[in-house]
Amino acid sequence: MSRTVRPHSTTVVAALMALLTLLALAPTASVGATEPDAPTIVVLSGRPELVSGGDALVELVLPAGAGDGWSADVDGQDVTAAFAERADGRITGLVDGLAIGPNTLTVRLADGRAASVVLDNHPRSGPVFSGPQVPWLCPEDTEEGTCARVTTFEFFYVAEGDMVEEETCDAMSSTVTNRTPDEVDEAYFDAVPPCFKPYDPANPPSDVAIVTTTEDVEVPYIVRLETGIMDRDEYQVAVLFDPSQPWDPFDPQAAWNRRLVVKHGSSCGADFATEPAPPVLDEDRALSKGFAVMSTALSDSGHSCHVGLQAESLIMAKEHVIETYGEVRWTMGRGGSGGALAQQWVANAYPGMYDGLLLGQSFPDGWSTVMEIEDCHLMDRYWLDPTQWAPGVAWTEPQMAAVSGTAVIGPCQVWDTAYGYPDLFNPSKGRSCDFPSSQRYDAVERPDGIRCTLQDYSVGIFGRRAADGFAHRPYDNVGVQYGLRALQDGLITPAQFVDLNANVGGRDIDGVWRPGRVEATPEALERAYRSGSVNTGHNMEGVAIIDSRGTNSFEIHHQVRSLVMRARLDAANGHHDNHVQWWGPVATNGDPKFSSAAFDLMDEWLAAVEADASDAPLADKVVANKPEGAVDRCTNGQGEDAPVHHCDLVEDATPRMVAGLPLTDDVLKCQLRPIDPDEYGPLMLPSDLAALQEIFPDGVCDTTAPGVGQQPTVPWLDYTDGPGGLPLAPVR
Repeated sequence: MSRTVRPHSTTVVAALMALLTLLALAPTASVGATEPDAPTIVVLSGRPELVSGGDALVELVLPAGAGDGWSADVDGQDVTAAFAERADGRITGLVDGLAIGPNTLTVRLADGRAASVVLDNHPRSGPVFSGPQVPWLCPEDTEEGTCARVTTFEFFYVAEGDMVEEETCDAMSSTVTNRTPDEVDEAYFDAVPPCFKPYDPANPPSDVAIVTTTEDVEVPYIVRLETGIMDRDEYQVAVLFDPSQPWDPFDPQAAWNRRLVVKHGSSCGADFATEPAPPVLDEDRALSKGFAVMSTALSDSGHSCHVGLQAESLIMAKEHVIETYGEVRWTMGRGGSGGALAQQWVANAYPGMYDGLLLGQSFPDGWSTVMEIEDCHLMDRYWLDPTQWAPGVAWTEPQMAAVSGTAVIGPCQVWDTAYGYPDLFNPSKGRSCDFPSSQRYDAVERPDGIRCTLQDYSVGIFGRRAADGFAHRPYDNVGVQYGLRALQDGLITPAQFVDLNANVGGRDIDGVWRPGRVEATPEALERAYRSGSVNTGHNMEGVAIIDSRGTNSFEIHHQVRSLVMRARLDAANGHHDNHVQWWGPVATNGDPKFSSAAFDLMDEWLAAVEADASDAPLADKVVANKPEGAVDRCTNGQGEDAPVHHCDLVEDATPRMVAGLPLTDDVLKCQLRPIDPDEYGPLMLPSDLAALQEIFPDGVCDTTAPGVGQQPTVPWLDYTDGPGGLPLAPVR
């Protein structure tokens, strides 16, 4: 696999980043090397160096006058018969039987002119670019090691009597946003919406409803559901499909509008095992209008919170869709909470995967969110045990909330109690690790056991510490002055401020609390930013975004996360013109009407971008072609626009923001400066200042400086050659 040399300075990274984004933006349009007037090879199904599963959909563009005397071969083996001129006049073919590794596809004209492209093929079981695979549990009914099993195809239909408003059935999207590890997932993952009934092609029912797609094609409401395994985990694809009619990628059935929706799950965790993909049948609005709907288990953040692995699974599955069903006009992501997290950090780290993002209760990424999760856990540990408080110090819940940055203390406590996030860093537990305890790490009994932590799941990105072989962890709270803004606003006393910062402590690499702060390694910090594990927003100008959420600060999906993403877009790109924000008063979702309205608006937006034949950069087209409705809005909870004050926007924050750090909330480790007595106000006693000097012997956070190791995300990193990753070479 060809790669560029890894840059070693932030300046070089920034310069390369802009070039690589443009060259690698569209992974489904890769062109083979040519000479003047020579033929051209276009790999339609993905980048040629990221082929998986042994096949690739390819177009041959022959120069005028080439005639019929041309041939194609892969490493000398003739594959000419795979190609044909299709109904649209293009010469395309599915090249299969590729060996693992490089395969040179060459097209030759009769007069000797030729062109070649290397198709670098990877196993269907992965990896492609995510690096060495972590330990994994395969289900009993699958092949050991690869987790392979036979792909299944099921048919479902909607009866005429089950159709409701807008030619949908009664299974409007039920995208999960709040699934926790304590819930029984089977009921969600295995459920078929009640309006879908099994369809037997050998005995077709007589009451099949008729739907009209976006292309004004009337078709029976029959859906084929494909379920299979790739990259050691499950995927699903659903699309309108008449089993009595043929379908191949060169001549798809007319019911498909050639648009793809990627359905995402929720939360953030790591299972280390094959699990079901998020269900796709409940995306009824998309299916009934002719969209294909795809999901992968590895892009379900609650199961696999790893930006590289999520992107890899999506790119592999999208390649499969193109090779099996046909070329895709545009792709939109869809999901809330962890589903929004997945869309945003993949869109930044692997630009071109999505054309549009439909977000709900959004988080920008996993690892900057971890700061709030871990800070909350540390503060809760102190707050919920008054025996730790110094004599004369007492805390009220409003004061705790003021330090947390939210209206009530609930969000911090929910991170701990409902979501079990303290276990994210506990190697013997893991938040949702499926390995039995007998195989998991124990510092005494099993020091070489499997470490079920979020950072160990992402070890291919972060690498291992030299001292013990444990994965680097990019969490750091050295110099963080918890509650600084609350102190300055007079909401807490100097005694409370000092006592909290003296006792908050940190957790070591084994998740064990200890006095004093914890420090991230330089490698972890650099790689967190570089990989997009912290989403800098530098590569998101070319994607249309509609973010919907409620106006509340009473649980973990508090509204500041949308403002954080906007602040990052502004910092990275100088604007957030491609980002539309919809607010509503209904908790979490904002407005029940947002789901369908945002979906239709995004489809309109992407159609306008596609129709723009100008030479303008994609980022400019996205902004120039915003539909009239693609504006920030506030609604009354019933889909009707309302004055902004109706949404009652609350200025909430995260603990780091209350500590004085910026709205971008992307400083994993701050640079330090000396303590400034003037910033604490006149009530701060000399004894309090002396205590702060002991708590922060090396200084406190310089809130005006960038974070240690902070740098733009480098797009399209490949971790095959080790942690940190190398940017894929420009497609030639």
